[in-house]
Amino acid sequence: MEREIPESISSLFSGDEVVSMVVEPTSFKPKIHPQKLIITNRRIVIYKPGFIGAETEEYPFESIEKIDHKKGFMRSEIEIHAGGKEIELENISNDDAIKAIGIIRQNMQTQRLAQKTVILQQPKQVSPVQEDPVAKLKQLKDMVDAGLISQDEYDETKATILARM
Repeated sequence: MEREIPESISSLFSGDEVVSMVVEPTSFKPKIHPQKLIITNRRIVIYKPGFIGAETEEYPFESIEKIDHKKGFMRSEIEIHAGGKEIELENISNDDAIKAIGIIRQNMQTQRLAQKTVILQQPKQVSPVQEDPVAKLKQLKDMVDAGLISQDEYDETKATILARM
């Protein structure tokens, strides 16, 4: 069953954010204002309408620690653990619960792979290579002997190298 995004929160979504699914409770005694789970390609949004206005809670996929699914005969309960909170959604049809959990887990995996890719693409910090001072002094001495640098240049560079030791 296709459910609509509440108009009051459609402005929360950025241009490249796509809503994958809207989940709301199904019950023989429906609540006047049932909370909804809105799953996008970037996060989940818990929409809690009230008599005056509505509240939203947003959780990016990287903040979701785990998802529990308690399947009943006809309806399920979904528990989402994110950011130190536990979000409970009750009276969800079994099909909607399974589909929603699959989408959330897929998006969590996609998000984690994207983060790993970014980390791997970052340039590694290269520490400056420490030259062997004795080898450097021998190289400089050879340059003096070959006439490539003057004795004064050699003495000045030698003093700098010895001062660093």
